[in-house]
Amino acid sequence: MHEIAPVCPDGDRGDCVKMLDSAASRYLRHEARRRKGLRMRNLEFLWKDATSGGGGCPALYKTEGGYVVQGIKLDDATRAQLRQLADDEDGVFVPANVLDRLREIG
Repeated sequence: MHEIAPVCPDGDRGDCVKMLDSAASRYLRHEARRRKGLRMRNLEFLWKDATSGGGGCPALYKTEGGYVVQGIKLDDATRAQLRQLADDEDGVFVPANVLDRLREIG
């Protein structure tokens, strides 16, 4: 394994090492999340699409700090239109009535 010798401003190697350690930590956390997915604990079911019938989709769940949306997968052509979609992200379609109800509880 080769050591990377960063170009340090003002010759302060200690700050450069801290900066590289921090960047490496962020990268490793991102890679772990990308491979495994984001684990959410204690999902609270809020509601599903009023017209979905017997299926469970689309639906909305509340979790600590945000929401989880269960929706219909997008085809490749639609996914290609999403902006700055990271490797660990995806888009789903959700009917307006599922998200519009958030205004009632907001």
